[in-house]
Amino acid sequence: MKKSHEEKYAKQLQASREWKKRNKEKVAMYAALWREANPEYRKAKKAEWDANNVEHRKEYSKSFKTKNPDYFKRKHLQYCYGIPLEEYDRMAEHQNYCCAACGKHSSDTQRGRLFVDHDHATGEIRALLCQHCNTALGMVDDNVDVLLSLVGYLEQFRR
Repeated sequence: MKKSHEEKYAKQLQASREWKKRNKEKVAMYAALWREANPEYRKAKKAEWDANNVEHRKEYSKSFKTKNPDYFKRKHLQYCYGIPLEEYDRMAEHQNYCCAACGKHSSDTQRGRLFVDHDHATGEIRALLCQHCNTALGMVDDNVDVLLSLVGYLEQFRR
């Protein structure tokens, strides 16, 4: 009796699945080679999948953030400043969780945390500041002369 196309396909599919179970290392190697050779295709397929599964992506993202609360903070600190979260935590504890410039406690700040202040020229980390102090330094490009000029200006108009 002659097998139908569907039966042949089902048999081939089963054989393929069994081979993949027996050869997991080879399958992983072939998959890695394919991914390396086809980055644009993978990127396009992911974008297509993401566009068609917006709700699923939102739910997954929300779930991931709940399960991994420090993940993005950890990545940010490592990428931007080259420090692990544990070093940030040590710095915050050393400063009693207060801004190094104005002394405001992190829990009293607008975002409820302290920001890493660093020298833009050298990349050297100085201390942790509240958002307002960090932004103020950034707005004057860490220029002491401008800051002193601003102090003089404020003194001139002090009530």
